[in-house]
Amino acid sequence: MESSNTLQNAEQETKQDSKLVERENVEGTPFTLYKSENLWYVLLGKYRMSKEFETKEEAKEDAQRNDWERTMQVVGVMIENYNETLKTI
Repeated sequence: MESSNTLQNAEQETKQDSKLVERENVEGTPFTLYKSENLWYVLLGKYRMSKEFETKEEAKEDAQRNDWERTMQVVGVMIENYNETLKTI
């Protein structure tokens, strides 16, 4: 009986572990919200654009901000992508 409980617990943990990473596109932006280890981040492609947030709502609010700092982050990512493309030519 005890080994049966252990097997059930292991199966439940495996199901929970498969949900450790979440992604969600932010409507009206080029950003994706990314959750890993109970922390949320704002991503632009493979680039992290924000600090860590404890809630999805905080991360979404950050993704929707439109200020000079965010503009410069996006320009930096575009330049990096351009430079990577030039290396392959």
